[in-house]
Amino acid sequence: MATCSMLVAKSGFKYLGVKGVNRRFLTERELAEYASLSMRTLQGWRLRAQGPPFRRFCGAVRYDITEFETWVKTRSGGGEQADVR
Repeated sequence: MATCSMLVAKSGFKYLGVKGVNRRFLTERELAEYASLSMRTLQGWRLRAQGPPFRRFCGAVRYDITEFETWVKTRSGGGEQADVR
């Protein structure tokens, strides 16, 4: 029978380097650091179903970096763009 650690090890956590971490799926802390966000912001977004897509592997929250980058690109800036001359 597979344990959670075995499932996580086999799930393909290889993709992007974030300060020495080579993963496709990032932890909440790693994504917060990568995106210059607080962990509380990510947690709040998750609770309100407003944030980037995430997955749970044996209860651990993980973010697919490719999905996060796509999510960021589809977000509106929220304000008008300044006319810089």
